[in-house]
Amino acid sequence: TEKERREKERAKAKAEADELINGGEIKTDKRDVLKVKSENGVIIQGASGLLMRIAKCCNPVPGDLIEGYITKGRGVAIHRSDCQNLKSQENYEQRLIDVEWDDDGSKKEYMAEIDIYGLNRSGLLNDVLQTLSNATKLVSTVNAQPTKDMKFANIHVSFGISNLAQLTTVVDKIKIIPDVYSVKRTNG
Repeated sequence: TEKERREKERAKAKAEADELINGGEIKTDKRDVLKVKSENGVIIQGASGLLMRIAKCCNPVPGDLIEGYITKGRGVAIHRSDCQNLKSQENYEQRLIDVEWDDDGSKKEYMAEIDIYGLNRSGLLNDVLQTLSNATKLVSTVNAQPTKDMKFANIHVSFGISNLAQLTTVVDKIKIIPDVYSVKRTNG
């Protein structure tokens, strides 16, 4: 029957995923058997019960294109598709698994990091922090350093956001602060 066939496919997919993660073997046969949502807002194609984590090297947020990378013994790491750390892994293409963001509308917080470069003037850091405070709920880390000649400032900030649209809004608001010359997202 159809129900028995689905149960066999699920069992086979789980066994293959367990073998990939626990045994370290690489297989390239990807199957769209079932979709399983993780607690971090990512849906994985395949079996349930897989350990999944957001990669800190690129800090993907909903709206980013993402890839699941099967690690040896640590489950599936979720990376941005353009992550250089992911692409530098040996045989990385053979260890990819289909993943996608869950569009359930939850208000989960994801960490994003940006670098800001501007004129080292009195109040610049305050202006940046005011903008962040008005646009986000959580500012996690702030690091500000002047350049050697003390004329410019490099500011690194990590903060919580819910999706790529919110990150874009925050970046756009910081770009219009007087004496800010550039704002760019970092890879973590």
